[in-house]
Amino acid sequence: MAALSHQEWSFLKLYSAYHNIDPQLGSGSSPYPALLMTTSTRDDRVHPYHARSFVKRLLECHSSRTMSGSSSSSDPVAPKVFYYENMEGGHGGAADNKQQAFMSALYLQFLQKELSK
Repeated sequence: MAALSHQEWSFLKLYSAYHNIDPQLGSGSSPYPALLMTTSTRDDRVHPYHARSFVKRLLECHSSRTMSGSSSSSDPVAPKVFYYENMEGGHGGAADNKQQAFMSALYLQFLQKELSK
């Protein structure tokens, strides 16, 4: 696969969730909503590194603000990040019906908790 041109990358970068994380985490605007990031260790299409690095970067941005003194441990802007990595499933995240039911329950529980606030 050929490398992207500067023009192509400039356009694609606008749509990259990873590259558009605001290091100030919504400072002066609304904080990020809660996030449930799921992936599978055996995903053969999208390596789980992408989910891991996204969550890590989001948390590091908050940690750097906290350490620099511009935030406190009770900062309402702190992201609520939940991460689940299935060890078996592939690109769909589940290897069988039992795991699929678990993933569905995980999503619904997350939504119920976040929407009932």
